[in-house]
Amino acid sequence: MERRRERRIAVELPGTLVAHPRPEQRIWYSQISANGCRITGAGEGLAVGDVVEVGLGPVGASRAAVRWVEPGAIGVQFDEPLHPAIVGYFEAFLVTAA
Repeated sequence: MERRRERRIAVELPGTLVAHPRPEQRIWYSQISANGCRITGAGEGLAVGDVVEVGLGPVGASRAAVRWVEPGAIGVQFDEPLHPAIVGYFEAFLVTAA
């Protein structure tokens, strides 16, 4: 059983995914942490190790590598961890949704 190194934030937000040379795709990202997230709604044809750019709404884009692929979803690891203030931004969605 895999143990997560950090807490995942249970949000489901719209974003974008670019896997060059493919055009930008609309996606949903969830289970976000400082180091990565889960993506649904795109990713067909992607493989572990592919490099993508994930648009995290108003936060901007983060370059990431695909770490796992399953039907309908992929998991990515950001090249650079998200700043703690950005993680706090996503945590605020949990407060406002409660």
